[in-house]
Amino acid sequence: LLAYYQSKNLQNRLKADFSLVTEADLAADNFISSSIQRHFPGERILSEETATAASLDAASGPNLWVIDPLDGTTNYVHDFPCYVVSIGLVIEGHVQLGVIYDGTRDELFAAARGNGATLNQEPIRCSQHASHSGQPPRRP
Repeated sequence: LLAYYQSKNLQNRLKADFSLVTEADLAADNFISSSIQRHFPGERILSEETATAASLDAASGPNLWVIDPLDGTTNYVHDFPCYVVSIGLVIEGHVQLGVIYDGTRDELFAAARGNGATLNQEPIRCSQHASHSGQPPRRP
């Protein structure tokens, strides 16, 4: 969906906080929110583009989907390939699931509480190297 809008002459505007919003942001938001509502009816959705206090109050249940349908809109508008779709799931106040999709690289990062993280469904983990002290390495 974002790739489709990338090839168009996008209409964009500034939000109240002076950040950009485009047709692509709104279309992706609608697609993701509609999909969540279709599969999980009545659950709350907090989206950067469309959520309001009233929309959150109208839904019930302990689950909250947090969406940024186009994280990096300014990069997207300037055709700089550093933007993603971000979705998280909060259950009873605890983040349980996070998904980031980078369509420019076709990379899907996912993490679930207690189950680790994946990149394109392959397990990933943090480096086993000790943290860097901030000092340059010593030369022999």
